[in-house]
Amino acid sequence: MPSLAPSTSVLGIRKAKHLLNRSCFHYSKASLNHYASLTPTQAINELSQNTSILGNILMIYLLIMQIVS
Repeated sequence: MPSLAPSTSVLGIRKAKHLLNRSCFHYSKASLNHYASLTPTQAINELSQNTSILGNILMIYLLIMQIVS
């Protein structure tokens, strides 16, 4: 039966790749390897503190809004 307790094991390459594909527009092999060595909680905390990713998302959103308007 699945548990609701946070996972304490590292993500690994497959899960890190999935996370970065869903949260980033581009990532390097070094970033992939870095996130693969983190736990899910550490990875989410690091992604949420990375303002360049959030800035990219905001910039693309604003560009799309200009095109649609």
